Amino acid sequence: MILGFAIFGALISLIALLSLLTAAQRGDSKIGSSLILLLALCGTVLAIWNLPYWSHPSHQTTEAAKKVSLTSSSQTFSTSSSTTKATTQKTNEQNVKQQLPRFKIEVQHLLY
Repeated sequence: MILGFAIFGALISLIALLSLLTAAQRGDSKIGSSLILLLALCGTVLAIWNLPYWSHPSHQTTEAAKKVSLTSSSQTFSTSSSTTKATTQKTNEQNVKQQLPRFKIEVQHLLY
């Protein structure tokens, strides 16, 4: 979502810049275009700053990666993981079977 704001802000900045250049050539007022350009640039910079790549420090990422690798390595040699997966799959299948008739009714209701 933040990436969308960054892209949208960049497009608005480009349009505002072109509008500012057009106003300068025609001798019109540049205040409105300048204000929109300033707001769009501030919003774009803020959106880019909040992208996940820059918003989290690198040491947190490496700590999370270590935790994931530790849990995955401990689950690799676990004998009960296959029975847990089978139980989870059965539970998921039962949930889908219960929700499927409701979904069919909702789709039929929307179509007619």
